[in-house]
Parts: sequence; structure tokens; C-alpha cells
Amino acid sequence: MKLIVTALLATAAFSGGAIAGSSEAPVAAVAPLAVVEPAGTDWGGFYVGGMYAFETGNWEGFDENSSFGNWEAEGEKYGAFAGYNIQRGALVYGGELAYSVGDTTFTALQPGSDGNTSDMFLDAKARLGYVLNDILIYGVAGGSWATSETSGNPPIELDGFNYGAGAQMKFGNGMFAGVEYLIRDLAGNNPNNPDISYEYVNQSLELRAGWQF
Repeated sequence: MKLIVTALLATAAFSGGAIAGSSEAPVAAVAPLAVVEPAGTDWGGFYVGGMYAFETGNWEGFDENSSFGNWEAEGEKYGAFAGYNIQRGALVYGGELAYSVGDTTFTALQPGSDGNTSDMFLDAKARLGYVLNDILIYGVAGGSWATSETSGNPPIELDGFNYGAGAQMKFGNGMFAGVEYLIRDLAGNNPNNPDISYEYVNQSLELRAGWQF
């Protein structure tokens, strides 16, 4: 009998300890939050740079909606640009302003005289691109404003839209270089005769270099 009582007390004590131990809820391990890194190189932030552009195009004049001249255009431009990128994963989007100046040679394709002009372009572009390691491939679209001036005459003012595409590669210290192909479709009036208008389709191949901050 004494042995039975001792055994029962031991069993009760063991069971009570097990129950008391089981009252503590298990602690679940909390996994750290994953940090989403940009795909490839980080292109976000401000950037500035300079460019050299080789341009070709076609200039056509109209007098009361009838064409009176057609010229082939060719020239070189130098300029600068500045913009801002926002990056989400491999997607990059943002905006850019670009300014370029230079001389253009016009060769008549219809009756008319050849000539040279001093031109200026101001381009506002929205950009959308995709990152492939150290390379950014992008498309652009926006608006353009221009002036074209011959010696002794007031400048012709033109405006319109632009679109194109480009690619650039980033090197050390935030430096990058690339190319951009841009098409401008512009129109304007003769400042001396508002009945005379012009249309100018300009293609520009730009070599670009700059710094990302």
C-alpha cells in the first residue's frame, strides 16, 4: 500500500510539471523583412551632361498652303542636358531638359537658293527605360522649341513634338556615356510674313556623356 501511494504521488508530480511547462506558448521565429534591391545598376536621382549631335532633316516652305520650296538640311550641334530619374526595380522613368545650338546648311531640292542658318533647340522629354545590368535602354517623347536665323533676318520660331530612343552605360563614380536618336517635327511662320509657314522634320543622332548624382 505504501508503495502504491508513493507511485501515485510521483505520477501526479510529473503530470503537474508537464502541464505547467506546456502553459508557455512557443515563440515563433520572425523572418527579417526582405530588402528589394534595384535590378542591376541604380539609375535613380539627378544627372547632368553634355552632347554632340549630327543632324539631318527636311525643311519645306508654304505660301497659302501651297509649297514654294523644299530644302535638305544638315548640321552639327553642341549642347547640355539635365534630368531626374526614378527607379522601381528594373523600370526607370523621369524627365529631361536639353539645349543645343549650332549651324545648319540648307540645300535646295526645289527652286530656291541654298543657305546657312544658326539654329537653337530646346527639348523637354519624358523618359521610360529598362535596366540591363550597367546599361539603361529607354524611349523618349515630349515637346521641342527652336529658332532658325539667317544673317540679317529675324529668327524663325518653330515648335512641335519629339520622340526617340537611346541607350547609355554607367561607369565608375557615377559617370555614364551613350547615344540617343531623336526626331523633331516642327512648324512655324515667317516673322516678316505670317502667310508664309514652314515645316521642319529634324533627325538627330547624339553622343552623350554625363554624371549621375
